[in-house]
Amino acid sequence: PSSPNAHTSQDLYLSSDQQELKLELEHVQDENAGLKQQLDIQTQVNAELKKLLVASIGNDFQYRLERLLRDKSRYEIEIQILTRKINDLLEDIEKLTIKCDINQSKLAGSRVLIDELNMHKSVLSVQYNDCTNVIQRLLAERSKIAKELVQVHSSLSLLNEMALNNSRKHLAISPKFDLIQLSSYVQ
Repeated sequence: PSSPNAHTSQDLYLSSDQQELKLELEHVQDENAGLKQQLDIQTQVNAELKKLLVASIGNDFQYRLERLLRDKSRYEIEIQILTRKINDLLEDIEKLTIKCDINQSKLAGSRVLIDELNMHKSVLSVQYNDCTNVIQRLLAERSKIAKELVQVHSSLSLLNEMALNNSRKHLAISPKFDLIQLSSYVQ
């Protein structure tokens, strides 16, 4: 089919069924050409969509990758901060452990001192009680001695008075006397 006139001259020799078939064939060929053109357009659109999809997936992947890298960086910083805090806490725990050990040693030393002081207190308490008893006995003896001295003094005063009275009588009779005689009077 080079030209429409050529078709017409040939169409004259064809029967009506053949002409219908030929028209239908041309119609199908035109439709086929249109579909082929639509297919080419659809293929081109699909290729463009595929490129856009790949670009979109690439952008999404790149976004996700960037987000993951940011998250990783943030987590690394948080890990460093937490590691520092943990190290600080471990140092604090170590210091507190040392202080606790020191305080336990001081407590043990204090207990030893308390035990020694209690022992000394017991010894001093016994010594105090002994001293108190000795002082009480000494005071009792002193009181007894004081009473006896008072009695001796009274007796001596009485004897002295008696001796003076006797000696006055003897002096009146005999002015000479000696200590031996005087002591015999006292007895």
